[in-house]
Amino acid sequence: MICATLGIDVTYNVSNIFITTSMPKARQGLAGAFINSILFLGISFFLGFADLAVTQTADRGQRASYKVAFWLATGTATSGLIIMFAGVQIGKASSDLTIEEREELERELTRIRSSTQ
Repeated sequence: MICATLGIDVTYNVSNIFITTSMPKARQGLAGAFINSILFLGISFFLGFADLAVTQTADRGQRASYKVAFWLATGTATSGLIIMFAGVQIGKASSDLTIEEREELERELTRIRSSTQ
């Protein structure tokens, strides 16, 4: 549970930084809602699997069925980490301009160039 909490915090912060620097302002809310929905749907989906594992192994006793849920959580967390390390490339954090700032800078440069010609 501690790792899940840390993972959610890190995922939330990294995704919000990505959204604010990569998406236009008009789409940042939609992108944030999409990422949060995927995050919390995944949590609820796998909590359902954990509950199913606990109820299906209830005949082994409470401790054993909770152990099954623990190993299920460990396995899904491990596969998530493997997928992340194999398929996701996170670049170094930098303080780049947002899309709107870049577009405004380009407009300003074109206006300056056109006024000097």
